[in-house]
Amino acid sequence: MLKEIKNFILGLNSNCWQGERPPLYLWAKFCSESQIKLTKNSKLIWANATLFEEWHGQKYLGEQQIEAPKRSDRILGQSSSFREMAQVRVVTDEGIVIEGPVIKGGMKKVSNSKELSQVVHQLSFKARKLGLKIAEIEIAHSHKGLEVLVIEGQDAQLIMNGLSQADRKTGQYLGERFHYPLRIKAITEKLTYSMIF
Repeated sequence: MLKEIKNFILGLNSNCWQGERPPLYLWAKFCSESQIKLTKNSKLIWANATLFEEWHGQKYLGEQQIEAPKRSDRILGQSSSFREMAQVRVVTDEGIVIEGPVIKGGMKKVSNSKELSQVVHQLSFKARKLGLKIAEIEIAHSHKGLEVLVIEGQDAQLIMNGLSQADRKTGQYLGERFHYPLRIKAITEKLTYSMIF
């Protein structure tokens, strides 16, 4: 607990951050969950998709695709403060996106698989009724995390917040129930992580 408090206080120092500083609640969450140990010489950069590409040379973290948030992702992410929010989207071959209602969740969980499955059924029925061909089902949710590049002298470490085990389990469970590609997407302030099941 002492390390987390020390990290939090060090991160409040404006000299520590290079560029934009994240909101205080995200920094506090990062400090409580991260194993990193900061010093007074630490330099921090709030990571975005461009920095990730420069760092890794590609847009993938294992099997996860990482991108800058699209407009609809930013809207969903901004609509949630401390609560997670989710939205099912049907993407068609014709380029039309049919969006379901925003589902409000709790601090760490949005919805259960049964509720998401019902929304997927409703939206896919709607798309087929309109004569549209479904290319992909996307379940996007806000993911209150922080990506930070921590620089200590010559050493640097990029800390990411990809899809959780619960996200993957939901993707596997729902992916087996629908005959369309199913994408689970986690939206942070600066990045989105997604994976097809």
